[in-house]
Amino acid sequence: MKKIAVITPYYKEPLEVLRQCHESVLSQKIPATHFFIADGFPRVELEQWDVKHISLAQGHDDNGDTPRGIGGLLAEVEGYDYVAYLDADNWFHPHHLSSLMDEIEKTGAEIACSFRS
Repeated sequence: MKKIAVITPYYKEPLEVLRQCHESVLSQKIPATHFFIADGFPRVELEQWDVKHISLAQGHDDNGDTPRGIGGLLAEVEGYDYVAYLDADNWFHPHHLSSLMDEIEKTGAEIACSFRS
């Protein structure tokens, strides 16, 4: 089984928005580890969730690029095979990750991209 990391940068989103994002990862048909990277404003509630929660000391004013990059580096260092990026105010459809993995297996591609709705 391939290890998948989902990287979600967040700034000051309400807890309900973060919860919807996280629940969409939990509802996937294949397992994934969800990384939440706080860009200067960590939500302590996330410490109780089944996530990897990393807090940056300050906001970086770059639309989440710094926390995305740090999350991607952590996933690489921790040996994840694939990395997916999911903004905090977005969510995955139930078969999203499995559909990407199916395409990778079918085509032999090293990377898969998708549109958002």
